[in-house]
Amino acid sequence: MYSYFLTSNDSGNRLDLFNAFNYLNMEFVGDRFLNFLIDYAGRLLNAIIVIVILSVVRKLGIKLIQRIFAIKIENLHTKTDNTIRRKKTLKALSLNIWRYAINVVIIIAVIGSFFDLSTLLASAGFLTVIITFASQSVLADIVKGFFIVFEDIFSVGDMINIAGTQGTVLEIGIRSTKLKTITGEIVTIPNGDIRQVTNFSVSNSMAVLDVLISSQANLELAIQTLELVAASAQEKYPQIVARPTVLGVQSMDANETIIRMIAEVQPLQKFNMERELRKVIKLTFDEAGIEMPLSTAVLLRGGTNTQSS
Repeated sequence: MYSYFLTSNDSGNRLDLFNAFNYLNMEFVGDRFLNFLIDYAGRLLNAIIVIVILSVVRKLGIKLIQRIFAIKIENLHTKTDNTIRRKKTLKALSLNIWRYAINVVIIIAVIGSFFDLSTLLASAGFLTVIITFASQSVLADIVKGFFIVFEDIFSVGDMINIAGTQGTVLEIGIRSTKLKTITGEIVTIPNGDIRQVTNFSVSNSMAVLDVLISSQANLELAIQTLELVAASAQEKYPQIVARPTVLGVQSMDANETIIRMIAEVQPLQKFNMERELRKVIKLTFDEAGIEMPLSTAVLLRGGTNTQSS
């Protein structure tokens, strides 16, 4: 019966058979497309659910870390300013690590919702080799970041200088460190590029003042006046740790004499105390009648020299 329809000359029967096959084929394609849409929608819904759940977990983790570091942690160091520094640093680092970890989990979970991870990893051997070589610098940044934190090279809030860039540490991440310069710029430095660090916050600093007086001024009077300033400065400014010392004449020439005075001050107070002491010295010298050196300029007018002070 079936072969009869295939060999029959009846055009109507052939047309009905063609339409039947065409209908069955379209129905089959439609079923496959519908199944694909249902499967894709299920995978997409699964990915959305995973993202929502892990986003909630990320926020809860951040709040938990912040609450943990809000508690006084006495085991880090003795109860000094160093405790606060370490708490801020470890808090920032912990938040950074948590964000990185949860984001990686989200990415892997979303990819796993659409692809078989075992098959994908097995077929990505060459890509894995490329990623391994590319991640060497990333690994170096991460390792250096942990050494910076646990060796307490610097902490959040410290004033430091890295390769000529000076600023306050805003954040120490597992890959990079952020500084805020005096003029307000935010500088990001990869941890692997940090070779030499100058930290102005961990110990007392030395304020150095080179005081200029005229070569015609009374040198002994100037030194005695500086000694009086040194004696009063320690009582006036609590930032000064020990009584300033007048070292004596640092250098001199025909126009001026330089007298050096130093003062040990608290961390981060060096520049502020230098400015304050210069102001006090200037006012005290004016009262004592001690002359400061005057600059001399030579003007050439029509072949004649004119000196002005």
